[in-house]
Amino acid sequence: MFLSLIFLTMCALLCVFLEAARTAGARWYLQTALNSATESLFSEYHRLLWDRYNIFGAEMDSAQAEAHLAQFLEPYLEETNWYPCALAATTLASPKTLADEEGAYFEREIVALMKYAVWKNLDFDPNDADKTAAQIQSAAAAAGIAGEYRKQTKTVVELEGKLEDIQALLERENAWVAQGEQALARYDGKGFLNILAQLQRENGRMPALVESYGEIADRLAAELDEAEETIRREQEKLDDEALEQLPGWATQYASYVRENGAKRAQIRALGPLSERNDALIERLKAQAQAVMDEIDSYCEPEDEYDEETGELIYSGASDAPDEAELWGGVARTFAGWGRGDLGISRGKPDREKQGWLKTIQNLAGDGLLGIVIPAGAQVSKAKMPDGRVALGAKPASGGADAYGYGTGTYGAGGYGTGANGTGAYGGYGGSAANGAPAASGASSWGGGGADAHGYGTGTYGAGSYGTGANGTGAYGTGGYSTGYGLGYGTQTGAGEVDGVALLQAGVTAALVGEYCGGYFTDFLSAEKKPVQYELEYLVGGCDKDTDNLQATLLGILAVREGFNLIHLLSDSPKQAEARALAATLAGVTGMAVLLEVFYYFVLLIWALGEGVMDLRTLLAGGKVPLIKSAQDWKLSIEGLLSLGKSKNAPVETETNISGVGYVGYVKMLLLCMKPSDKYARMMDVMQMNIRRSQPQFVISECLCATGINATFDAKHLFFSLPFVERVVGGGETAYTISVSTYKKY
Repeated sequence: MFLSLIFLTMCALLCVFLEAARTAGARWYLQTALNSATESLFSEYHRLLWDRYNIFGAEMDSAQAEAHLAQFLEPYLEETNWYPCALAATTLASPKTLADEEGAYFEREIVALMKYAVWKNLDFDPNDADKTAAQIQSAAAAAGIAGEYRKQTKTVVELEGKLEDIQALLERENAWVAQGEQALARYDGKGFLNILAQLQRENGRMPALVESYGEIADRLAAELDEAEETIRREQEKLDDEALEQLPGWATQYASYVRENGAKRAQIRALGPLSERNDALIERLKAQAQAVMDEIDSYCEPEDEYDEETGELIYSGASDAPDEAELWGGVARTFAGWGRGDLGISRGKPDREKQGWLKTIQNLAGDGLLGIVIPAGAQVSKAKMPDGRVALGAKPASGGADAYGYGTGTYGAGGYGTGANGTGAYGGYGGSAANGAPAASGASSWGGGGADAHGYGTGTYGAGSYGTGANGTGAYGTGGYSTGYGLGYGTQTGAGEVDGVALLQAGVTAALVGEYCGGYFTDFLSAEKKPVQYELEYLVGGCDKDTDNLQATLLGILAVREGFNLIHLLSDSPKQAEARALAATLAGVTGMAVLLEVFYYFVLLIWALGEGVMDLRTLLAGGKVPLIKSAQDWKLSIEGLLSLGKSKNAPVETETNISGVGYVGYVKMLLLCMKPSDKYARMMDVMQMNIRRSQPQFVISECLCATGINATFDAKHLFFSLPFVERVVGGGETAYTISVSTYKKY
């Protein structure tokens, strides 16, 4: 009896052990099944997207993905084995598409691809990408500052034009006054009245000129004030070399405004003076007419006029009036005429050449394509189709969703605090519902401090691969950074986490630029497409090919203008040529600060004109060095004037074979772009091209990473035996098993 009881008890205990082992085996079996089903699910990537762009993405929503998972799990559940169970539910946890988190997963795929690309004839070293980007930004900032000063110079020229008009008016008035004095000396009343009429017309123009001058002067001061903040902001982007050259410009323009302020007081006084002169003219008219009437009253029928002198010959000399006294009174009144004098010594400004230079400034806008596109080349007029990709916002870091996956996606919280916290996933997160910290808990992968290897706190989150031996530098603070998915954090070194390199942001941008140059067409591409300027679209983001080409060329022109300007400011012979032309343009010998303004204007336009020549070289398939030497310079001062006169760039006799080509300059523009804007436009192009074969394709719905939870209904096998039930006390024979995995391309 007792022996039988002992035997049954031992069998029941053995069954308990077997059931525990079977249950553990069932969990591993189902985990393997889920992993395999997930691999099968991700094998359903979009073939065209991969074939054309080497980007993985499965075009399916969560419901479709869950249904497919269930199908892939069925063969495992249909097998007759020790692990009978049924699928209860599959759920995607925080699924991510290529467009999620500002294109972070899209970027990760490109970086992973480009790590293994064979690079040839690179325009710049990706490891120097940050330096190159800084140079490009500095050059563009210099061009931006130059643009502000060009606008001010245009207003200065306009203001000087009004000053010349006022000076010319004063000179004409003084000439008429001299003629009036001569007429009075001859006792020529009619001639004097005619001169007064001319003086009145000229004097009447003065108030409008004074007012117009004041308006332009006020506008110049306001423009300088408005430009000050822009210039200050752009100066922060300048490198040391540019900073040494540019700040003196503001001083010259400020000096001009100050000197003009003193001159303006003189000009402002011309208004009241004009009013007094106008009143004086009315008095002189009346006085001269009275003298003429009095003289006429002495005339007799026999009076005659001298045929040679025109003077009246009175028949009765004793009765003749004293004309010298009569006209002398008029002359004394006329002597009260207020003469204006600006006190400037002026040559003759070369307005024609001024106009040519202003034409060049205007050409660097709507007329740019007309002078830089090579002869015979056709500009695409294509238009992007409707439909643009909208990227998902970058989530805040920290926290976890219902499945325990950190809401920062590999961000602070990592695989997060939640249901799948420190149980099945050990130290992926902090404490959680599925278990307290275990052997692989807080001290191993995060969640609290760092272990001996420096794998720090937060687990794939803030501090992840953390602060410690492999901390800041090698694996970087931020690790798989707070809330970014790829997470380049604030690290300065490069490491490897989960098969993806942690790279500097500049290197990442360089890799993406190389990818764009290899997969998208541009103005020089031999391959022709319905929408041709794909690379230019990444820069411009406009609907039309023409607008995108224009935007790209203006961007390159700004970069080249900045580099050209920095070269001019270090080239003494060219500066001497610019000063000589400035003296011709200004026509001024007495206002040195105005000469300086025109000198800088010539330099600015010269740098711009050389930039136009650079564009012609690039669009013809040539190259332009980033930093030019004197030998690389193309546009002479005579060629600059010819460009403005003919509105056409001089013909080049040779094309550079060294330097950076057109596509290289476009890549540099992309290097400085906001990543999310760039990624959205890249997806626009991919979606547009794939839709020609598959009209309903939506790249923003292409799944590329997700966590997956699967729940299974199971029954105990050994616990259901009657003698085991009696020993262990019976209870529920059914239970659930939950397994999870995470997958990304």
